[in-house]
Amino acid sequence: MVEDTKDMIQIEKEFSVGDDEEIIRYMSLSKFMSLLTFKQLFFTNVKIFEDAREGEIPAGFFKDWNEGFEEGYKNIQSRINPARNVYANCWNKFNGQESYALWKIYTDEDSGVAIKTTVGKLKKALNNKKIKVYEMKYIDSFESKNISVKFPKFELHEVLKPIREVYKIKPYSYEEEVRALFLEISDEEPGKMVEVDLNELIETIYVSPFAGKWFLNLIREIIKKYGLNKEVAVEHSKIPVRK
Repeated sequence: MVEDTKDMIQIEKEFSVGDDEEIIRYMSLSKFMSLLTFKQLFFTNVKIFEDAREGEIPAGFFKDWNEGFEEGYKNIQSRINPARNVYANCWNKFNGQESYALWKIYTDEDSGVAIKTTVGKLKKALNNKKIKVYEMKYIDSFESKNISVKFPKFELHEVLKPIREVYKIKPYSYEEEVRALFLEISDEEPGKMVEVDLNELIETIYVSPFAGKWFLNLIREIIKKYGLNKEVAVEHSKIPVRK
């Protein structure tokens, strides 16, 4: 039940992602324009995500606990939960190629945009000590105690707080999600805008495989007007589709 410093360091390593890991974020044109205009990333409160398991404590966390300690911990968490808010900005591992499924899910077909960067660039662009970047873990069940579950921890007001918003069930594993996260004990809000250095963040911009050449040219003109680095590449998706 009680983790020592060595355990916490190991857990942190298991969820951490290397700075050279390439990640990608798929979005609509309106969200892309918001990013360029306000130079901020939107961190969504995970309480409003579609996945009904978001923020739940998997039963595997209590694998070696006795019933009394488990019930006591759950009671404490139920009292804290209304004021406990975790905000996430979600990315996906690139793995050398785009995802057809994620283009379909997260963008408008003829006007979708995706931004590619690295974990290191994301951290540097945010330059915010209260934000951590973790990869998601996908488990078979939130009900089974046969699965080992450990949480990385945030330091908040000099107290270490477990972050449980790093687990999903395996049907979501195709996302290969990487999250930038921060924790607040405060009134609940749908999300928070966080300042970001776009020239540090953006490495490559892709346009949807379903978009026409006119849209590719439009995005190139837009980033010129917003003063992004000339080194930022704007490319059409490499996924071949019939239009």
